[in-house]
Amino acid sequence: MTIPIRLRTGMPMVGQIEDQIRGLIETRTLVAGARLPSVRRFAADLAVSTFTVAAAYDRLSAANYIRSRGTAGYFVVEKQLDDEAGSPQREQSMDYLWLFRALQ
Repeated sequence: MTIPIRLRTGMPMVGQIEDQIRGLIETRTLVAGARLPSVRRFAADLAVSTFTVAAAYDRLSAANYIRSRGTAGYFVVEKQLDDEAGSPQREQSMDYLWLFRALQ
């Protein structure tokens, strides 16, 4: 599967990858159950570090857009109606989670 990601200079790559995959999921270009490329393959395709892709996948996973199925990879999850509304409290907790992972 090829995911069309366009990286721009001067902007954090993790955020660009996260935003673009999130957009593909929200517009249903990537449907529930779709398998995302492996971290290593996607990083090679984009010519970025595996850490960059892993961080973007972690953010999407924390936001409940994708889910890891162990060694099978990452898959798009079925969005619940309350998840799409997004509460401010949930978004704040995701920022703390991202910061914690980034510091490790």
